[in-house]
Amino acid sequence: QLILSHIHQHLPNYYMEALATVADIVKSQYEIVLYVEVPKEDSTGNIQTPDNIIAALKTLEATVGYAKNIAYFGGGIKYYNENGALQNCDVLGTVLGLGDASASNYGPYMSFAGMNRGVVNDALGPVTENLGAPAKIDKLQELAEWFCNIFVVKDTPNQGKRTMLWHNFTSSPKSDSEKFLSIVRLNLYLKKSLRPILESYLEEPNNFETWSKMYLEVDPYFQDLQNRNGVHSYEWQGDQFATSFDDLQVNNEKDVRQGKYKANLVIKEVVALQEINIGIVLDASSGAINIEQA
Repeated sequence: QLILSHIHQHLPNYYMEALATVADIVKSQYEIVLYVEVPKEDSTGNIQTPDNIIAALKTLEATVGYAKNIAYFGGGIKYYNENGALQNCDVLGTVLGLGDASASNYGPYMSFAGMNRGVVNDALGPVTENLGAPAKIDKLQELAEWFCNIFVVKDTPNQGKRTMLWHNFTSSPKSDSEKFLSIVRLNLYLKKSLRPILESYLEEPNNFETWSKMYLEVDPYFQDLQNRNGVHSYEWQGDQFATSFDDLQVNNEKDVRQGKYKANLVIKEVVALQEINIGIVLDASSGAINIEQA
């Protein structure tokens, strides 16, 4: 997780250009996720309205860009400082904390938004207008369409009204699972976890025995990931059961004898639940009557 803390305050005239430079590096490497903040105040010091947040997002995304490992956050958060005074604060430090706490306790492939892992215990609401009420759902959805993750106040089942992060989207414009930040974090987690395991086999004999050992080492890792709801299922396609060149399906003899080995990891990812539709039906004596979708 990477942030440029308070850059819009330290470099007010150049912060978008600085973000764009860093974003280009992040996009080219796909090793980390860059979190970008929509300032809680506009250039004149006024608190951002939802429409102004969208306008700021349009400007930011035109300059910084869209990518599966870039995510935008807004809303600001109100905290009491050490003197008991209520302060309007930026959000990225809190976002880092939520992401780290969720990864440590549940796994980096779990969303850190919502009522279960996105609540900020000591926050006193967003700085901008609260969009957590049911009447604000349309504006909240509009922000989601601009890839904006935002802090809101919502009713919880047993803790009353709490401040929490809502949405966990990347800025990827593609309609695939990498629009979810949790899936991008899953992919980065897989890369960082598998890399040292696989690199430990470099300079070992490139033969069937080595491929089998490699598979036997990574397979328990994926079984555990499946048990912890990281993936629905997985398949390691790497000729791990081959005993001769005639058995090869993924590799070929020419590449093998040049020291090359290839394996494909096929996973069915688990995405975060985004929408629940409940049908309310009155069961009248004359028959069931469908009232509405809620």
